[in-house]
Parts: sequence; C-alpha cells; structure tokens
Amino acid sequence: MKKLILLLLFIPLISFGQNFDYDDLKEIDSVKKFKKFAFENEFIKVDEGPFRVYYAYEYNSDNELASIWAEFYKDGYFNFRIYRYRDRSTSDIFNRILEQVKSKCTFFDIIEDEGREYICYTCTGSAYPGKIGFARGDKSDFIETFPDYEFKP
Repeated sequence: MKKLILLLLFIPLISFGQNFDYDDLKEIDSVKKFKKFAFENEFIKVDEGPFRVYYAYEYNSDNELASIWAEFYKDGYFNFRIYRYRDRSTSDIFNRILEQVKSKCTFFDIIEDEGREYICYTCTGSAYPGKIGFARGDKSDFIETFPDYEFKP
C-alpha cells in the first residue's frame, strides 16, 4: 500500500507522450531518416507524394485528427504542427525542443511564413539544410526548417 501511494504521488511528474527532442530532429536530412524518425516515435504514415511525405502521431483516421502532424519535403526540409493542450497551453515537446535550440544554437532572424511569425536559429552540426524556426499559434505551435534563401537582406 505504501508503494502504491508513493507511485500515485509521482505520476503527475512523469512525462507521458512523445519523447523526441532536438537531438533527434537535427539528424533529419533525408526522407529515409525522416521515415526512421517517424517509425521510432510511433508516427503513422498518412500520405506520400512525389515531393513530400506526411505522418501523424496519435492519428485518428476516422476523423483525420492527430496531436502532431509531421511533413518532410523531399528537398530536405521538414515541419511539425504540434497541437496545444486542451487548456491552450503549449505542449511539453514544443517547449523542450525550443529550450534545447535556444541553448545550443544562435538566434538568426525572424521570418513570416503563411501568416505566422517564426523565430529562427542557426544550429551548427545539424544535418538539415538552412535554419530552424518556431512559431506559436492559437491551437497549435510549429517547428519548421527554412532554406537560407528565405531570409532576404
């Protein structure tokens, strides 16, 4: 009984859900590595075309809903749409990756893309081309890589 009570006390401290972080993302530079990442993190393939692959985590195919959407463009760029919690707070995974990038990388610039403002960083040692950016939205947050030519002087 004592062990059960102790376990119940620590359950709120245990992080459920996705366990990937920036160290996983910085290795993605090909469709093969993206698919490996998706498989190892329990994403399900939703669609694949000549230019991109589309995966989802906690995918409900009946309603076409997921908690995370992940897309890889075959020219080497990727993006993640991570839905916020029901109380509209940012997910732990978005916060964890953002904090890692802020501590390991250098702020580069701000870019507007599809009506969102991305705070972008240069990360040495990353396999993906270009910069990585973070945007906050009302219902979801975004992590996306951008080619260098997107940043006009």
